[in-house]
Amino acid sequence: MAAQDPELIARRLASIELWPCASADLAGHSPIAKPTDLLAHNLLAHADRRETWEFRTFAGAIRDIEVEPGIVVPEPDVLKTMLIAGAGIGLLPDFHAANAVEDGRLVRLLPEFAGRSVDAHALYPSHRSLSAKVRVFIDALVDHLSYRGAGFSPLPFRNASGARRVRAQRFVTFAVGRLRRFNIGVMEAACERPT
Repeated sequence: MAAQDPELIARRLASIELWPCASADLAGHSPIAKPTDLLAHNLLAHADRRETWEFRTFAGAIRDIEVEPGIVVPEPDVLKTMLIAGAGIGLLPDFHAANAVEDGRLVRLLPEFAGRSVDAHALYPSHRSLSAKVRVFIDALVDHLSYRGAGFSPLPFRNASGARRVRAQRFVTFAVGRLRRFNIGVMEAACERPT
């Protein structure tokens, strides 16, 4: 993190929430009213170890659960495809799940709870000045991701056609790749509990 390394500067891009998702068929067969109901299902996780899935009510109550993964899927694109196919329940980044939730291929489970969120940052060396292209690119990425907030829709073009929504999601994926190409890392900060 930049605070630990004086050679790096961090620019916050966005806070990304992880949503528990499942296919519409799976969600319809077994209603899920509370986080512990998830434990009765096949859970797809990002790592091959026990992990805690965090859930907070908007009043601040904590409802975390310990998850033993049934299937390990570290790649969000593959996880999304498996969830749509009905393989189980998993956590997807909000911007990645949003289009499938909007068109009904996935169901966001427990929307009355706030999930774990992480901050994404662009990191760059403090001793080198950024080129104008990189600086403008990071500014555009921050602007693009700034739609998150009160009552946010994870898609900036909520009322746009399906193709335009898909382009918005692809832009985020493209942007991360471009940042890496310019030797700017995108990191997740330590998980922060919502206040």
